[in-house]
Amino acid sequence: MINPHYKLDQAAPVAKVKALANYDTIIVGAGTRFGRLNSQMANFLDQAGGLWQRGALHGKVGGAFTSTATLGYPELA
Repeated sequence: MINPHYKLDQAAPVAKVKALANYDTIIVGAGTRFGRLNSQMANFLDQAGGLWQRGALHGKVGGAFTSTATLGYPELA
């Protein structure tokens, strides 16, 4: 079942966890909200734990980036 909160109307295909083992390089990026990784990306990375445990990601080049900003107190109200 596809999570209804994932953005599906985009030109790039949605990555599948099982496909990560076939990639030479894995680069992930996500914004944060209140200092936390968004739930969709956290869920995706949690699902990749089995690949890590089996050593399927060993030797892969990886990178990660994030962006965050402080909008002030109005967003807390």
